[in-house]
Amino acid sequence: MALNLVLECRQCAGPIELRETDHLVTCPYCNVSTFLAGSDYFRLTLPARPQFSDLIQVPYLHFRGSIYSCTEKGVGFRITDLSRPGVELPFLPRSLSVRTQVLKMRFAVPAPQTNFLTNRLSVPALLDRIGRSLAPATGNLYHQAMIGEAVQLIYLPLARQGGQLFDAVSGTPLLSLPASEDPFESLREPNPAWQLHQLATLCPHCGGNLEGARDSNVLYCRNCLSAWWPRDGRFTPLSFGLTAGKNKEVIYLPFWQIEATGSPLPLSSYADFIRLTNQPRVLQSGWEQRPLHFWAPAFKIRPDLYLRLATQLTLAQPEFTSRVALPPGSLPSVTLPLSEAIQSLIPILAASAIKRLPLYPLLPELAFAIRSIRLHLLPFLTSGYELAQEQTGILINRRALELGRTL
Repeated sequence: MALNLVLECRQCAGPIELRETDHLVTCPYCNVSTFLAGSDYFRLTLPARPQFSDLIQVPYLHFRGSIYSCTEKGVGFRITDLSRPGVELPFLPRSLSVRTQVLKMRFAVPAPQTNFLTNRLSVPALLDRIGRSLAPATGNLYHQAMIGEAVQLIYLPLARQGGQLFDAVSGTPLLSLPASEDPFESLREPNPAWQLHQLATLCPHCGGNLEGARDSNVLYCRNCLSAWWPRDGRFTPLSFGLTAGKNKEVIYLPFWQIEATGSPLPLSSYADFIRLTNQPRVLQSGWEQRPLHFWAPAFKIRPDLYLRLATQLTLAQPEFTSRVALPPGSLPSVTLPLSEAIQSLIPILAASAIKRLPLYPLLPELAFAIRSIRLHLLPFLTSGYELAQEQTGILINRRALELGRTL
């Protein structure tokens, strides 16, 4: 379940209600649009009760996503949603439980009379903890990847009052705390300078309006036919192409095409991929020189379907004819960022293998070098409950596609 947030409009200061997955938001009062981008992750705060002041903001890292595990039985997955404190204090709740789902949070802003504690739990450390806790009870674990995750830093406000320390959200006393004691002295963040980047939705190239869905990580300009994604607090251009549909009744879905080479395994060509995965195919002339392209959905979908789509396209290595163009009507929403698609390369390779044993023990040492990336907009025919990719015939259930946006 996505988190519910409130943002203050930078133009008129009106409240804008949104979900954690939203990036493009429009103020309902002044109609000004803005694109939200964090330098690392969004920082949010739970609402404190009005009787509390001089708040102490305690950081929790919150994770929601899919864990893919490569074991002797193949590639399995689990969906998880949890939070862990970013500082070690014995009286803190172990997690934020359901409060993140039922309460509307605001973006955290450094302000007077508010003390933020320094987060000491890194995202890799959190994901490592999650991975170990979800590791299979039996069998060898060769690799784990976290795909489709949403990571935020959520602050739990505490307050000192009448010699006690309170959870300022629930009003529950946590412990007695005389005025002479300060367990937070060494944990305070001295000069919090982080901020939420709110980017104007104007094309950096031509000044036209950028368009996209609320939850899209990529915006498009119809005026100069360009695509843009946030990098280091600003929009940067993204290479993309559209494969035109032959039928009018099509919708376009976005896919990442990632050219990559692996080491220390011999994995630099399509022929290497066929050999490593033990495919029952006769190597063709030219495959030794043909670069290997991994294909991954650029949209969130159920973990098993994500892996199926990615392996089908990667095994097929389709060569789509594409051009720089945008489809009419609604634009494809890129809800799965490139960074997460790159994390799925090893699970895609593992899921493609016919024989697991020769390949899987080599996975812990495998690292990929990314040579190029491109966003492809592919046409899918609408037919009943299924969407069929025109050139390859690959099918996607329409209902599963809709539900994927809630993951």
